[in-house]
Amino acid sequence: MRKKSKKRTAKRAGRSRARRRQSGSPLKLEQLEQRILFSVDCPAVIEEIEADNRGMIVLQSSENLIERFVQDESFIVTTAGSDFLFGTNDDVTHSVDVTYDRDTRQIRILAEGIQPDERYRVEVISEDIITQGTLLELDGEFNGAGVPTGDGVEGGNLIFFTSTPAERIARFTTVLGDIDVELFGDITPETVANFLNYANTEHWDGTIFHRSVNNFVIQGGGFSSESPFDRLETNDPVVNEFERSNLRGTIAMAKLGGDPDSATDQWFFNLGDNSGNLDTQNGGFTVFGEITDDDGLAVMDAIAALNTIDAGGVQSAFTDLPVVDEDADPDNLQTNDLAVISRIATLVSVVAEPPGQLDADAFTFESNRDAFVTIFDLEGQGVDRIEDHISVRFDGNRVKSITIRDGAPTRGLGIVVADATSIGSIKDARTTNIAEIGFIAANVPINNINIRGDVEGFNLNGRVLGSMLLPDDIDGDGSVEDDTSILILDGLTKKVRIDGDVDGDIVAMGGLQKLDVRGRTTGVDVVLGESETGASAALKFAHVRNSNIESAAPISSLRAIEWRDTDSDRDVISAPSLTRLSITGERRGVGGDFGADITLTEAPESGLLLRRVAIAGDLSTSRWDIEGGIGPVTVKGDIRSWRVDGEGEFRKIRAGSVSNSEVVVTGDFGSVVVSEWFGGVIDGMKYRSVKTTGDAQRGIEGDWAADILSRAQRESSPTVRSINIKGDVLVSAWGGFGDFGNVRIQGTADDLVLAAGFELQRFSAGHVTNSEISAGQRIRNMRVASLDKSSVESVDRIERLEIVGDQRNGDAGHVTESEITANFLRRFTVRGDLRETSIELNGSFTAEEPNLTNMIVGGRMIESSIRSQGDVASIFARGMFDSGVYVGAINPLQGFPPDNEIIDTVRIGSIEIQRDAESNIAFSNSYIATGVLEAGKIGPVDPTNGNVPFGVAAESIESFTYRRNNTLIDAFDSTTDGTEMIFGDFQIRLDFEEPLES
Repeated sequence: MRKKSKKRTAKRAGRSRARRRQSGSPLKLEQLEQRILFSVDCPAVIEEIEADNRGMIVLQSSENLIERFVQDESFIVTTAGSDFLFGTNDDVTHSVDVTYDRDTRQIRILAEGIQPDERYRVEVISEDIITQGTLLELDGEFNGAGVPTGDGVEGGNLIFFTSTPAERIARFTTVLGDIDVELFGDITPETVANFLNYANTEHWDGTIFHRSVNNFVIQGGGFSSESPFDRLETNDPVVNEFERSNLRGTIAMAKLGGDPDSATDQWFFNLGDNSGNLDTQNGGFTVFGEITDDDGLAVMDAIAALNTIDAGGVQSAFTDLPVVDEDADPDNLQTNDLAVISRIATLVSVVAEPPGQLDADAFTFESNRDAFVTIFDLEGQGVDRIEDHISVRFDGNRVKSITIRDGAPTRGLGIVVADATSIGSIKDARTTNIAEIGFIAANVPINNINIRGDVEGFNLNGRVLGSMLLPDDIDGDGSVEDDTSILILDGLTKKVRIDGDVDGDIVAMGGLQKLDVRGRTTGVDVVLGESETGASAALKFAHVRNSNIESAAPISSLRAIEWRDTDSDRDVISAPSLTRLSITGERRGVGGDFGADITLTEAPESGLLLRRVAIAGDLSTSRWDIEGGIGPVTVKGDIRSWRVDGEGEFRKIRAGSVSNSEVVVTGDFGSVVVSEWFGGVIDGMKYRSVKTTGDAQRGIEGDWAADILSRAQRESSPTVRSINIKGDVLVSAWGGFGDFGNVRIQGTADDLVLAAGFELQRFSAGHVTNSEISAGQRIRNMRVASLDKSSVESVDRIERLEIVGDQRNGDAGHVTESEITANFLRRFTVRGDLRETSIELNGSFTAEEPNLTNMIVGGRMIESSIRSQGDVASIFARGMFDSGVYVGAINPLQGFPPDNEIIDTVRIGSIEIQRDAESNIAFSNSYIATGVLEAGKIGPVDPTNGNVPFGVAAESIESFTYRRNNTLIDAFDSTTDGTEMIFGDFQIRLDFEEPLES
């Protein structure tokens, strides 16, 4: 989350390089030669130092030590006292218990009375500790974490200090070794907080693993290791936070069956991949950490390999109790029989320097009631007579005002307020030489801060300011190298206004009601706590670069001219809710772009968490995780690479061109209005409208190439009420469980899959190609210019299907290489040809209505087929070539059917095949087969078909005429002798028999 300016990054890079050179300086060639080649005369060094947050220190020696010299008196552990400064009169020295293990060469120091996470100092009197064999003193100078101690010469005390680490590692100290676990505080914050509370209160010191199931889990945390092995008292249960899978080496919370939110103090290690079981039951078991290394996994496996006994008579939970002694008696358990956990604590870092005060000149104003205001000169410009340029007014132990006047240092001014009850105002009254302030820090609420210049910031991490010991990582972003501009540790701050630029973090742990930064905000973390009054925050910025907001309080408004993310880290705005986000741009060529992530975390039942968004420019590379609803979002520019996961409704999206974006919500969409959309998906429950408008000035035609998914079940109204695409639809999948209302595509549809779960009420488009249009129950009205290489399918019926052509675009209205499938097709109209197309109608032959009511083909049927299980009322076409109509066929047919392949009661009401204006032939190499043909009329017949019979077959024919040459022939005229039933290769087969030869 760290964002910093290039200037400060360069400074820090220099400091980091300097530290690395210093840390590595003892490892010179001659010293290594001495240790390797002449190790007999080399003193022992401490190769590794580990410490935890409750005062356990482990030192790893390179050589065996003489045990009698490793005494408590050689180890001094102190804490800093109330002033937080080591080396002053109020330091507290803690008694220690020191042990030495010859086999592992480890010194263990347990300091008593260390408060959880309290920083402490450790000193080892090296001259007291003698190496076995060489009788040399321990070489103890501290060279930095991860570097062996010493300088190659015996002696030199080892002194180091503890510090808060960047990540939380919990150490489980067990009878078989240590297990280190990385805690997932960012993923499961409530569970980790619950875990740390138990660990810090020594709840698990002297407990056991009470359950071991082969290839499944080892479980602990709930029972004492001392007889009678009582169940421990627990705190209130913690809310379930299942996110990560239960894989080998992870640790998860145990809980009661049927109650996802029942976890208290018991946890278990997963011995294998248990995701298929534990991820899917009882809300999922919350994984909150993972073993960090192979050594820890080996200890876990060693515990799992222990023999288990049934000691259910001692405790009902001890039916699979692991024991270190295979001869353990279930009826007479002893502590040393059990897999004991002696301690669980979190590891801390070790550093060479204690928390220190600022190395800068300072002047302190003091009230008569011990309230202090200290002014630091960070740039060395001098603080002589600074009281002439900065005035401080006290009211008892309250600071009424701090005023900065002309003549104050022009750079690097630090202001610290400590031991006051509150601060009225900090006011910048300078009129000339308005230069930057270094920082403002206080541990009390401030009513008003007004700074006219810049606030650059200063690295205050881990420092002591007055009576304040600042955290090692003030803003909690994992970096201890970042600068702080404004720091208020406690109490609600009402208003902060900075007219200049800000380059350091703004942290108000007690909340901040109003922040107004009028210059540039670069590389800044704004961290706001929740106030006791529940006040929300109103935040206003000008130009923001590479910055973040983390607020525990709701944000009522967030306003900026622009917000750009120009580095590899993601900018994040995190809060419980955000009422209004406004990115305004400005007239001087700043478009008002926005490029940060948004995370809003209130519960879904809270309704709209993001109520309104207005962005004057573009929205790009932004991910929104919203655990609630989203109000209208208006983007006047374009949207690129936008990802939204919302737990609620999304009322409106209005934008220019959208590309590569995914918007997924659990609720309904109101309206989506964009110029165009290419790539991605919108996924929700119901939709009121989806629309593209195009943009003539930019040459945007209003195309759509994204998926639309609806997960709502069918109700009285359509789940997707309206889709109106001004341009073309390309490579899209639209689907849902319910109805699609009015779908209008003013351009073409290419590679569109539209699957309405129940009903498609109306669909209109231009040329449709490579597409699939379907409905689970019914298509009411479909009207397109043409259909090519596509399918139209309804499980029950298609009420109206019209292929109408488009003269403006030269589209004659053909259907080519397509499939049409339904039980019932009421009206089917094709202005052009029906080419290489199959029509399958699967309604029952006993249905009271025809499968096909009316079909009109204004052009010709070419290499096409109509297959219907039930009756057909009417078919008309202007030509039928290499095609077939099969009505009542039991099996798929090609050519003339035998009489047992047609249901003799299924009928065609009328079929008329007439030639078009450009052809002399209307019927060639085609077949009409049905049980009953009530009326048939065919235009000029081509009598030659290479001696392959074609024509008409039926159980009975009531009326049939066709044209032979230029003569209209009535095949069932009373004067016929049957010779009219055959004309060359054309035949009329009554009763499915071959006709008499002519």
